[in-house]
Amino acid sequence: MSLGSLESGRIAARRARTILSYLRNQADLMPTDLIKSELPCILKNMDRFITFLREVRVELGKVSWPSRKQLMAYTGVVLGLCLFFALFLGGLDSVFVWILNRLIG
Repeated sequence: MSLGSLESGRIAARRARTILSYLRNQADLMPTDLIKSELPCILKNMDRFITFLREVRVELGKVSWPSRKQLMAYTGVVLGLCLFFALFLGGLDSVFVWILNRLIG
C-alpha cells in the first residue's frame, strides 16, 4: 500500500467525520425546536390569512357581476376585436413582405 493511498484514506475519513459531526449538530436543531419557537408566529400569520380570506369573500359579495346576456355580448366584442386586429396586422405584414421582396428581389 502506498503512502498516497493512506493519506487519501485519512482525508476521506476526516471528511466523513466532519460531515457526521455537522449532521449531529443539525439533529439538535430538529423541527420540534423550530416549531416551538416559530409556532406563535405561524399561528399569527395563519389568523391574518384567514381574516384576509373572509374579507375577500365579503368584497366579492359586493361585486356587480354581469348577466349572462351581457357576458356573451362582451365576449363577442373582445373576440371580434381580436379577429379584426389579427387580420389587420397580418395584412400589414403581407404588404411589407411584398414591398421588401420588390425592393430586394
